[in-house]
Amino acid sequence: MNQLILFLSILSQLFFAEAKDQRFKVFKENSEERAIITNSRPLSIYYENIGWNEDATQIDSGYLYLRNKDSGEIKELNLTETKPNSGVFAIDFPVGTIKEKKLAAEIYSPPQSMLKGQKRISFVKALIEDSSIRRKPFLLRVVAQKGQFIDVFDEKVNAIEAYNAYRKKMGLSDDALESESIIQVTTEEKPHKKQPIDTSTLQSLFMANENDLSSSNRKNQELREVLKSVEERRRKAVLENAKSWTSSQTTFKMKKATDAIKTAVSSIKEQNFDSSIEQFLQASDLNPASEDIYQQYGVSLFRGKKFNQSIVVLQLSNPSEDRIAEKHFYLGMNFYQLKDYPSAIADFDKVLAQPKNKSFAATSAFYKGTALIEVQEYEKAKAAFQYVLDTSEDPKMDERAEKFIEYSMDRQALEKKRSNWFFASGVLGLMYDSNIVLAQDQAREQGLVTGEEGWRLLTQVSTQVRPYYADSDELRVGFDLTALKSFDTSFGSNPTAEQADPYLVGLNVPWTHRGTLGGKGYFFDLTPGFEAIIMDLDNTGNEVITQSVKLDFNNTLVANKDWIAKWDVFFSINDSDILGDTESADSVTGGLRVSSIIILNKDLERYLIPDISYRINDAQGTNFAFNRIDLGMTYTSSVFGKWMWNSRLAYFLANYQSLRVDNNYSASTGVSRKINRSWNWGLMASYIVNNSNINAYNKYNVVSTFSFSY
Repeated sequence: MNQLILFLSILSQLFFAEAKDQRFKVFKENSEERAIITNSRPLSIYYENIGWNEDATQIDSGYLYLRNKDSGEIKELNLTETKPNSGVFAIDFPVGTIKEKKLAAEIYSPPQSMLKGQKRISFVKALIEDSSIRRKPFLLRVVAQKGQFIDVFDEKVNAIEAYNAYRKKMGLSDDALESESIIQVTTEEKPHKKQPIDTSTLQSLFMANENDLSSSNRKNQELREVLKSVEERRRKAVLENAKSWTSSQTTFKMKKATDAIKTAVSSIKEQNFDSSIEQFLQASDLNPASEDIYQQYGVSLFRGKKFNQSIVVLQLSNPSEDRIAEKHFYLGMNFYQLKDYPSAIADFDKVLAQPKNKSFAATSAFYKGTALIEVQEYEKAKAAFQYVLDTSEDPKMDERAEKFIEYSMDRQALEKKRSNWFFASGVLGLMYDSNIVLAQDQAREQGLVTGEEGWRLLTQVSTQVRPYYADSDELRVGFDLTALKSFDTSFGSNPTAEQADPYLVGLNVPWTHRGTLGGKGYFFDLTPGFEAIIMDLDNTGNEVITQSVKLDFNNTLVANKDWIAKWDVFFSINDSDILGDTESADSVTGGLRVSSIIILNKDLERYLIPDISYRINDAQGTNFAFNRIDLGMTYTSSVFGKWMWNSRLAYFLANYQSLRVDNNYSASTGVSRKINRSWNWGLMASYIVNNSNINAYNKYNVVSTFSFSY
């Protein structure tokens, strides 16, 4: 109710300008009277319509049409948005701008998608005369020394709500008498339905998309109201005309209708859907008494991707009992394609309720399940997909239904986690490493090689508590531990390799914010933290060799359904003490990492993930000061049903102040499989070539891991 808020804020400014004994007149829907606008006072018009809000970063605009009932003259009003992404539009007329001294006002808002070309006013006039669009209810306030203010609404209920709020604000009694302040209402009683924006932790990424869906549903509904009015009149004229046909004319036209249907069916086989639409329309007009043919015309519109027109025709059709399931199936598919998931679910339910639904039942249940996932009704989605498994005779559909059941269970688990305050995750692994690297500072991949091979046990544990959670923000406190323990190839002790075993201990406090950026789903993590590296570099005992204060700013933007963009900024101050050298490795590190998740096939979990980063390590000693650029590409896909396969190619170039240069190439591939909702098993192999003028080596490793998340 942005408009209502704006409306009340204006009232607060004008409160003392209005007398408390002001009087009102309500113009009923069947009244011939109209609210009167004069040109002797300024006029301001406000209209809230999220459907006009095309670009969240720009000032958008849209057209209303002001008609003088007495003269029939129509004025085009180009309203502009009050501020970017507000969804509230306004236009101002100074004194004398309107030519008529008095104007019996009617306000219309045709679907903006229909307003193309140079003859908009003529087109709108035709729609009004044909009764294809209805008047908008509005509230007219006349304020002494201020002017005339019109608030336009889509539904009567919204206008009445604003009217009552105004009366309450001004302290006016119910028996106030007639005066210049007027509310005008129309016949529609349907309350305006706003699709709520879901604010769960995961779905908050898609808040902007849900805003778009709400906007699109509203636009589509407005368009269908006009199309329905036009189609009803067209259909009525066809039926009336058929009454004048003689018996022989009717027989002849029915034969031509049959021929047109045959041509339409041939066109469908040839994927010529435009031709099939024309033929089914012709067949329906030649045999207008056949509701089944009219319904097939509606189905042909769906095949031609004319979803709103198809909905109008199918809703107007009254087919035989054998075709009722088909009618609601295609209605559901139309709404599904328009992303109006609640309406799609309602029609798929009507299919499943039909006794003669065998041809459409399983497919309806499948799409009902996917629509329920979109509106986060996971338990109902599981039931829909189970229905598919029980009734479908299509092995591929059964396989997809099983995947969606598993997906729904995963999403339920994620939803359950929203209420948790404690989280734990980790990795337990066993690695064979052909050439163990000695990592002494933040650049752990750039450490000197030991020349030792052997086995390494890996332990990673991360715990978090969440003291604060809201739909758009949450705060966590986390503790991280990573430990490596090296052995020789027979699992015996190897003192040289053990010098390369680090313990990494970290404490972090991430703040997550979810919202929109440029109209797209967006969230960021701002994470201050502390990390310490503990090692035994000289076999005399473990000690802290590096302490780092860190700040990460990680950003994620859901650009569209197939592309997620990420950019991360990182910064740290590192204090080191390496074998008594307390200064050389001290550094300030900063950099930027940019990556994308490109969704190639959502059902198969097939993703392509390119990334690039740049880092500067400004250390006091030349052996530790470097700049580095990284390039990488990762590919993931499901394989063999429940397995995931991922492969990665990567390269980095590191240039040191000491004139050391590393060109590092790596390739890795692996598979993983979910054991249950909390545990996964994985196997990964990698090969690394480091071309360096100081630290050249080749190495490979193979690691088996068990990972968990609670």
